[in-house]
Amino acid sequence: MQHRDYIIVGFGIAGVAIARTLLERGKSFVIFDSQDPGATTVAGGTINPVVLKRFKAVWKASEFFETAQEFYRSLQDDVGVSFLKEIPVHRILQSPEEQNDWLVASDSAQCRDFLNSKIRSNSNSSVHAPFGLGEVLQTLHLDTPKLLSGFKKYLQDQDCWIRERFEYTSLQRTSEGVQYKSWSAKKIIFCDGIGALENPFFSLKHLIPKKGEYITIKVPELKVTSVLKGPFFIIPLGNDRYRVGATFIHKDLSPTPTEKSLQQLERALKKMLHCDFEVVDRSVGMRPTVSDRKPLLGWFEDPKISFMNGLGTRGLFMAPLLATWLLDALEAGDPLPQAIDLKRFL
Repeated sequence: MQHRDYIIVGFGIAGVAIARTLLERGKSFVIFDSQDPGATTVAGGTINPVVLKRFKAVWKASEFFETAQEFYRSLQDDVGVSFLKEIPVHRILQSPEEQNDWLVASDSAQCRDFLNSKIRSNSNSSVHAPFGLGEVLQTLHLDTPKLLSGFKKYLQDQDCWIRERFEYTSLQRTSEGVQYKSWSAKKIIFCDGIGALENPFFSLKHLIPKKGEYITIKVPELKVTSVLKGPFFIIPLGNDRYRVGATFIHKDLSPTPTEKSLQQLERALKKMLHCDFEVVDRSVGMRPTVSDRKPLLGWFEDPKISFMNGLGTRGLFMAPLLATWLLDALEAGDPLPQAIDLKRFL
């Protein structure tokens, strides 16, 4: 029998954040992951502290951003793979009313650290932005495939990452913790995303899978180095390629791209750009979202079996601090913030 302090199930951004935080605390663990494509793999990768549809800061934006920035810089140094860069985000303003709303928000207590109060004029003839651009401050971009592959190799070298689809029926509680096949641990943390819908230990009905689709386009004329936000994000990848998305599709759990989403993204691009583009790739991710748009952390009755799920579109932004909160609760008995404690639904 091989013993660890923790078993982690899933290696999306929740599993990454838990594993990295456990390493920093000197705790032992093993991760089980099937390597099926997940939401983190296809995520746009932009870390942005503002809801750009309504010009409002994300809940606890300063705390989340400070923790995320330190977390990813430190992780990048340790794994020796460059996956993080600073990149500005420019919101395409649609009207004089949006210009005014931007100025008001940039002067508010919750947003003044994140929104530049000076509206930028658009000088790129390939971008349709007659009312200018609002600049978001303190933004980062993660190359999530590089992050996942780099950290996975780092963990494999330490014999704590196993490619295996977790078999829920093989998990047993013991007097000292849990046992899974030939592994025992004090606790197990499920970071299994939409896989939780098949997890018999997860009983909430408030986890909602949302299908999101991206396209990758080639646009030699665009020459943009910042992230553009209109109806969707346009994210520069280099070599005249850009990631565009993501859509939200309800009640469709198929892993294949849809014609409806492609048309939706193409229509939006034609409103944002004054140049031709070529679609060169399409991708799909399934996000675990929650009915009240807050994550799900904690446990039901037994802290031996806990969960970190429902991170939605802000997973990259929120995961590092959420992992800290969950492990503080499990290790030191600190209370979880009520807003993200899964017991709020019980």
